[in-house]
Amino acid sequence: MKLHKQLPTSMHLCAVRAIVRRPGTTRFIGARWAESGFSLIEVLVAVLIVAVGVLGIVGLQLVTMRTNSSAMLRSQATQYAYNIIDRARANPGANYVIALAAAPPAAPACDGAGANCTRQQMATYDLAGWFTDLGTLPGGDGAITLTGDVIAVTVQWNDSRDAVPVPTSATVRAQIRIVAPP
Repeated sequence: MKLHKQLPTSMHLCAVRAIVRRPGTTRFIGARWAESGFSLIEVLVAVLIVAVGVLGIVGLQLVTMRTNSSAMLRSQATQYAYNIIDRARANPGANYVIALAAAPPAAPACDGAGANCTRQQMATYDLAGWFTDLGTLPGGDGAITLTGDVIAVTVQWNDSRDAVPVPTSATVRAQIRIVAPP
């Protein structure tokens, strides 16, 4: 393998005879010297482009996490609303109406073997458990209204990450048949 090239006689005085061509080295081309490899500016521009791309991906990940958190809270609120609607449906004739921001009722001893509760005591027990569930939501609260045979359950929670909380709510309406207790 020949490592050098015979230069014309007119260039013998100003040129080097043996030139090895490797990336990042200086080589002789014609009558001038040329640099091969990357310059510092090219590397900085590449780093800047990669940094902007990474920041975009991180921003997208943060938005995705926030949206997933909101979806989880909304799913929990909907599940809690359907839970109390099912309890009201299983206990016809009891009063489940409660206002938003009302104090949760004290739970009577209606669980365990041998507990003998009236329909209204069972409704109070259900509402106390429901308010305990709502406590797992940030700023969780709830209301139940009954108009005719339509029960409307509103679950409210804080879904903002701001210094001043902005309540978010979901209302679930269901039509249930009110049957007078036997």
